[in-house]
Amino acid sequence: TDEAGIVTYISPSIFNILGYRPDQVVGQNWREFVDTTTPEYAELEKLERMRFAGLETAPVSAWVLHANGSNRLLEFRDAPVRDVDGRVIGNEGIGKDITERHEADMALRKAREELQRGIEEATTELTSKNAELQKSREIYRSIIQDHLEFIMRWRDGGVRTFVNDSYCRYWDARPEELLGTSFMSEVLEEDQDLLRAKLAALSVDRPVVEHDHRVTRADGKVTWLHWTHRALFNEQRELIEYQSVGCDITDRRQQEEQVQARVVAAAQIRTLTDREKDVMRLVVAGDPNKVMARKLSLSIKTIEKHRGSLMKKLHVRSVPELVRLAMLVDEPTGA
Repeated sequence: TDEAGIVTYISPSIFNILGYRPDQVVGQNWREFVDTTTPEYAELEKLERMRFAGLETAPVSAWVLHANGSNRLLEFRDAPVRDVDGRVIGNEGIGKDITERHEADMALRKAREELQRGIEEATTELTSKNAELQKSREIYRSIIQDHLEFIMRWRDGGVRTFVNDSYCRYWDARPEELLGTSFMSEVLEEDQDLLRAKLAALSVDRPVVEHDHRVTRADGKVTWLHWTHRALFNEQRELIEYQSVGCDITDRRQQEEQVQARVVAAAQIRTLTDREKDVMRLVVAGDPNKVMARKLSLSIKTIEKHRGSLMKKLHVRSVPELVRLAMLVDEPTGA
């Protein structure tokens, strides 16, 4: 899109995703395909201003109108397009249909809420029915232990008071090795402050928060975990402990980071002149300066000048870095 929001190019895959032919979209303003009355629209406009100010923006999801009148949820990863002088002249991005994933996430969220309600109802019943206490406790533990997601209860400071089997398998540890110890020591130090801030904001009125953070496993591998933390309060509104349900999202985060890096790399390469692109292709192919000069009918000094310029524009310091950037852009991308 250009500075006015007019679509200047759209891939043919839009027909499969939204039912429009490219010629029905090119020349139109992107705002014609979203509901401008929703609260999310203000966020889209804010991100648009940021990109044309030259700032990087995070991925954003928005409901887009399908040609058949329905709405589809798309995830956009956008980056500013600059001219040779570095001025932002447009916006380019990748849109991915995540409607089914969103519906699956909503179904999973509903299932989690139903599980939480079931746990709370079971806990209340356990307290009030002493005759069925032992039987109900066994049923409760079976549900929790067999759950595929991580389930953990803990006190202030991250000290674990309960962990299910799935959580123990993830850490390759027995329950007795984890209980009474703090999980905070496993969270990367640079992620700890944000996690503590999220937890400090919990209250009786807002007892739940979702948060992603990195952890270091026993083998030194760093992974991403997604958690839903719930603060548990007594009748006097005093905090008792926390209950958390989580899962490993490392693969998803890595895929998202790779797509973002690919968009940024493609935008950087577009800032090169045609001659710099020619030199880049030969550098990546492994040709020395003398060979490149002969192939392009240029002097070695001119080759060195173009080579230094493209390395500076692409923010790379070595040929291996340049090769990795070129390979990243050449990899298949989404719609």
